[in-house]
Amino acid sequence: MTKLNIYRACLLLLLAGVAYAWPIVGIIILAWWGGALIGLLVKGKTPPQWQVRPTFQDTQGCLSMWLYVWNGFYVWKDLDNDYWKKDAK
Repeated sequence: MTKLNIYRACLLLLLAGVAYAWPIVGIIILAWWGGALIGLLVKGKTPPQWQVRPTFQDTQGCLSMWLYVWNGFYVWKDLDNDYWKKDAK
C-alpha cells in the first residue's frame, strides 16, 4: 500500500469521524462530494469556451476543491520524496 493510499484512507476516516460527530457537517460533506461528482461528469462534456454556460460552474469548483484535498496535501508534503521524479519519467 503506497503512502498516497494511506493518506487517502486517513482522509476518508477523518471525514467519516467528523460526519459522525456532527451530522450537519456530514450533510455538508455529502453535498460537497455530490457536487464534485456532478462536476466530474460534466467535465468531459464541457462545450467550447465561447459556448460556456454558468450552469455547472459551481460543480466544477466543487470538483477542483475535492481534487485539491484528495491529492494536494500529499503532493505538497511529497510524502514519497519522489513524487516529482515519477511525474518526470
